[in-house]
Amino acid sequence: MENLVVIDLKRRQFERQQVEIYYHKSNGKETDFVLKEGVDVKQLIQVTYALNREEIELREFDGIIKACTELKCDNLVIITWDYGGEEVYKGHRIEFVPLCCGCWGFRE
Repeated sequence: MENLVVIDLKRRQFERQQVEIYYHKSNGKETDFVLKEGVDVKQLIQVTYALNREEIELREFDGIIKACTELKCDNLVIITWDYGGEEVYKGHRIEFVPLCCGCWGFRE
């Protein structure tokens, strides 16, 4: 799933050249994709094959929230296999988008 996402992000990066793609890791917590324009972090993306909302929280929330706090970015997206929706977790809005939807690319 991460390979599909990075390929699409690279395609979108080509179209919008100022966007840079990074990975973030801090104290054992990771975020799959950090999208930046210049020095500004614009979006954080996690990718997971977790099968339900509880498993997504267990595996993915801590990493993206830690990166959100450290990188000062509140545009949080978790790409899932088939779970979609939106919720607030520890005061941060997280958008869940199914991979098949294809509507998860870089947006402000």
